[in-house]
Order: sequence, then structure tokens, then C-alpha cells
Amino acid sequence: MAKNRFGKWEYTDEEISLQTARATARAKKALLEEPHAKKAYYDKDHRKITVELSNGNAVILDPIHLPELAQARRKDLEQVEITPGGIGLHWGTLDVDYRIPELVIGVLGPNAWKKQLARYAGQVASPAKARAARRNGRKGGRPAKRRSALAG
Repeated sequence: MAKNRFGKWEYTDEEISLQTARATARAKKALLEEPHAKKAYYDKDHRKITVELSNGNAVILDPIHLPELAQARRKDLEQVEITPGGIGLHWGTLDVDYRIPELVIGVLGPNAWKKQLARYAGQVASPAKARAARRNGRKGGRPAKRRSALAG
């Protein structure tokens, strides 16, 4: 690799060939060792996206939890494709792509799970919650947020 007359790095043909060979070897190794998608489809009866992995496991996703797919029509969700190498999902009609590792971590990971639990807890109606709301109401409700002098 050397800089050209404009100060930009240029690769020789040999360097490009070597890097391409190394990248191909890493991809082949990953396909053998790491789980990747073998099949993906939208189950219209259950309204879920199922991704079958090469290690025998499957991930079932609810599109409502994926911002780009939450409002998508069924016929568009059915157009799911697996990206080359099996590492991602693609919906051409929606121009949406997801990488499977991020889907699994984002949807099933500990932070997403905590957010789901907190959302659920905030929706639960209980006698104690109702009493607390009534007491707060007798005090005048929630205090108004103060505007900072900097907020202008």
C-alpha cells in the first residue's frame, strides 16, 4: 500500500487479492462455526416472523416490536429474504434490512426485556396504584414542570 500523488492510499493488485482471499476464508469459517439463517418466513396465522438457524434453533419475532416493520402490510412482510451468508433479513418492498445478531440481542436481550417489563408494569391497574393516583389528585396532581431560564 502506498500513497498516490494526491496523498490517498492505494492498494496493489497483490494486496487486494490477499485481502480478498483472507476475507473469503473468514466468511467460510464463520458459515461453518456460527449460526446463520437457513430459512425465514412470515407466519400469517400467528403474525410472526420465524427465522430457522443452521444450529437447529429458531427465533420467532413479532413485527410490532421492530419499528420499520410495525406498520407493514402482511403481503410486504411475506417478502422476507435471507441475505447472502445468512447473516441478515431483507424486505425489498419495504427497503428494510436487519442483521440477525442485532435482532436477537435487541429483541431478546436483557435491556429490551427490562423495557418490556417496565412498560407492562406501568399499564397494570391495581388498588394500590388507584389509591396513590387519588391521593396525588387531591394534592393538585403532578406538579408542572419548571421551565429553565436557559430553555428560553
